[in-house]
Amino acid sequence: MKNFFILFIFILSNNIAFSQINEEMESTPFYVNQEQEIWVDSIISSMSIDEKIGQLFQIDAFSNDRNSNKEVVENLIQKYHIGGVIFFKGNPVSQVKLTNHYQSISKVPLLIAMDAEWGVSMRLSKVKRLPMQMVIGATNNKSNSYSISDIIAKECKRLGVQMSYSPVADVNINPKNPIIGRRSFGENVNKVSEFSISSLNAYTDNGVLACAKHFPGHGDTSQDSHKTLPAVNASIERLEEVEFVPFRELINNKLPAVMVAHLRIPSLEPDTKLPSSLSPIIIDSLLKGDMNYKGLVLSDALNMKGASSFGSSVDVNIQAFKAGNDMLLYPLDIANTIEEFKKQIKNGDIEIDRINYSVSKILMAKYWSGLNNLREVQTKNLVRDLNTIESNSIIYEITKESFTLIKNENNTLPIIDVSKPIANVVFGKDSFKILNNSFNDYAVVDDFRINDSNFNSVKNSLNKYDKIIITLDNPFYKLRRNKSAFNKSLSKMQRQIDEISKNKDVILNLIGDPYSLLDLGNDANFDAILISYKNSNISQKYSASTIFGADSPTGVLPVSISDRYKEGMNLSYPIIGRLSYSTPELEDMDSNILSEIDSIVDVAILDSVMPGAQVLIARNGKIIYNKSFGYKTYKKKERINGNHLYDIASVTKIMATTPLVMSLVDKDELNLDSPIEQYLPELDTTSKAKITIREMMAHYAKLQPFIPFYSTTLDKKGYPDKEKYYSFNFDSEHNIKVSNNLYLRSDMKDSLFNEMFYSELRDTLEYKYSDLPYYFLKKIIETKEKRTLDKLVYKEFYKPLGLQRITYKPKNKFSTKSIVPSEKDEYFRQTILLGDVNDPGAAMLGGVGGHAGVFANSHDLAVMMQMYLQGGYYGGKRYFNESTLEEFTSCQYCDKGNRRGIGFDKPQLEGPGPACDCISYLSFGHSGYTGTMAWADPDEKIVYIFLSNRTFPSSKNTKLIDQNIRTNIQEIIYKSIKNE
Repeated sequence: MKNFFILFIFILSNNIAFSQINEEMESTPFYVNQEQEIWVDSIISSMSIDEKIGQLFQIDAFSNDRNSNKEVVENLIQKYHIGGVIFFKGNPVSQVKLTNHYQSISKVPLLIAMDAEWGVSMRLSKVKRLPMQMVIGATNNKSNSYSISDIIAKECKRLGVQMSYSPVADVNINPKNPIIGRRSFGENVNKVSEFSISSLNAYTDNGVLACAKHFPGHGDTSQDSHKTLPAVNASIERLEEVEFVPFRELINNKLPAVMVAHLRIPSLEPDTKLPSSLSPIIIDSLLKGDMNYKGLVLSDALNMKGASSFGSSVDVNIQAFKAGNDMLLYPLDIANTIEEFKKQIKNGDIEIDRINYSVSKILMAKYWSGLNNLREVQTKNLVRDLNTIESNSIIYEITKESFTLIKNENNTLPIIDVSKPIANVVFGKDSFKILNNSFNDYAVVDDFRINDSNFNSVKNSLNKYDKIIITLDNPFYKLRRNKSAFNKSLSKMQRQIDEISKNKDVILNLIGDPYSLLDLGNDANFDAILISYKNSNISQKYSASTIFGADSPTGVLPVSISDRYKEGMNLSYPIIGRLSYSTPELEDMDSNILSEIDSIVDVAILDSVMPGAQVLIARNGKIIYNKSFGYKTYKKKERINGNHLYDIASVTKIMATTPLVMSLVDKDELNLDSPIEQYLPELDTTSKAKITIREMMAHYAKLQPFIPFYSTTLDKKGYPDKEKYYSFNFDSEHNIKVSNNLYLRSDMKDSLFNEMFYSELRDTLEYKYSDLPYYFLKKIIETKEKRTLDKLVYKEFYKPLGLQRITYKPKNKFSTKSIVPSEKDEYFRQTILLGDVNDPGAAMLGGVGGHAGVFANSHDLAVMMQMYLQGGYYGGKRYFNESTLEEFTSCQYCDKGNRRGIGFDKPQLEGPGPACDCISYLSFGHSGYTGTMAWADPDEKIVYIFLSNRTFPSSKNTKLIDQNIRTNIQEIIYKSIKNE
């Protein structure tokens, strides 16, 4: 306190009226305490007039190599003592290095700012882009505004940035607004106010200065202030009811800074040549007087045409200050401006108290944001810190919540029936790769792209489709500058949409500005209209999941598009139980813990446990982890991706045979407790006659675990005996394809079954895993249904579920590039098995076995497991009665020491087993010889898929089993679950 009075006497002796200024400062939104006043006074009292004037300027800076203006900025800091810097394009590390450098050479700490309306990614590379304000407005949840601004504020703090030029508090009521649009929360005055205040609170809570813009309101313009001076031809009454409201509310909630727009507003400023940013009536009288605003006032960028057309750069800068701005953003000709300032101070046109007042506010704001205790910003882990797990989850959540359905004639959405192909027609140049891949997670969706030359051929191709999705993302946005070219292209697109929409169910998937709907003319072409506001990878994923009912649209239209589609409109529909997408955190799991899976798999690949793998985890019906690792083989020529098909070996049992058995049970066409002879009368004289279906499928039937049928067909050297059984060519006598260029004698199927029918039973009735039941079941099913197992499971399950990458005999549908080799077979077929089933017995059945033969990727297996997890329901269709599924997935002979369900494996009763000890006993699944696993847990609502080809090149490699890789991963999954 003593030091404060000594300083105060010093100030008075210098005839500087700071006591009055300090009294005024105490009413600013960034006033802290008396120590702040002391700090401000100590700095300002030691400043020369040049240094004070310099504080009024906030100049542009770039951190990218191409536009770097480092020498210019250095000169302005050192010679003209500028008060702040606004960073534009660049990258995080370079910006931080420049920030540290610029701060080190500045006598007074610089106020660093960024235009970060939707995060620092608006200006910087290597940072995830956050949702724009209209996306947030569409969620109709103001807490989302806080969440996003909280992320932005933390990004700013990490970069050494003290001010963000946000929120945008403009009420966008003009559909033709070329500059605000999606930057606004919408057209509802109350929503814009509430969401802006939530944003302000987040910035304040993090110690970052929010700068609301663009006062007095830029939402009702049809021109761009970067290029001209836009007009707002509204009455004072309308301005009071609309434009002013958010700014008044923000001021009442301690808004620290406001940016004044370059606008022509005749009802406020009679001088039509004077933009609002240079108007004393609008700034001094309205903002500071009527609205009693005490915070920092910043001009919009003074290099913009909206301001620069007023006069010379010096004239613009001086007038901006005289109008009431405290800081001049992006000023030009600073050297001459400073000289003009000094000249006008000397002749009395600018008062020194006015300079002191603005400089004091600037310094107060600097103290409030921590610049009184300036520290060097660290670059270590900078990019990681800017891309947090939490922010990623919030992006997912807000994006999903924003999806808005405004039309849905005849319940066109969601698409339930996926048995027929669907077309996605894209106008524009965007590849929409994520969207197309996501569509095909749900159905066969064929992709078409309209360009200048292919319309007629595409139109002809579309004749076979009943349902068409039209995907748009402002395809002619860049042409808007050329009105003639824009109108021509738009008219052409409208005609094309008219032509392809006739007699079709058409869904408009508008991934962009909702106002684009106005460009499309006749909305009668569309049976459903879904809007997702901004094109991003996440938007593309959720477009697919929403259209196919995995998610429901919950967004509210934030702006009126026409008389029919009004602000506040929202339609919806319930989800229909398809897998969607999410993040671990949104499903109460820990990403950091789950990342340990990456290490387990990477180390396993290095240790030659397997060449590659796919791992998928879903919780609550949402895929939260889906990764591919390694290569097809150890030669490392082809990387594994999510579309590659693996031989799933015994997982076939629950992906083909078991569901077909459940279906027969549901239809009362098969009784689990009937003896097998009832369905295969030829067994009536065998030892198998009285074994029940339940006993067989629970592996409690004394059956031999395995019969090496193939061994009797080899010659003395161990090769396929071409004299008796095999041929290199397909013919009527040899029509069972065993592998590439190897065909088995046609009658060998009967021999195989006969050998199995008359095989001896084991002496002891106990649990013993066996493939033999599935040979019997295959024969029962095919006899009953009069259709082969592969065709039947496709018809009953794979096709109606929309599955495209699960099949028997994959080479009939896919190129070998899509298939992962399973083994270099040196004991039977003497070849590399690529698309031919690994299991010898299934191979001798032509690749279609009840116990093996299915190839799949992790996604399609996850769909099947999710359907089981949901009690037999998926995609709006019930495949089994819930009670049937419950019976099949329950332990059948636990009291006999047998853990098995009917067809499904279960957790071990004691000791080592197929699953980790951590898993719920309600869980079920199966594992496969080639290194595969599919598991579901109804208790934790988890689906876990692991696919590998551990058998390549040799099945003698048992490291996957020895090291418990699959169960170790399962342990990580359960470890990652967050317990409240």
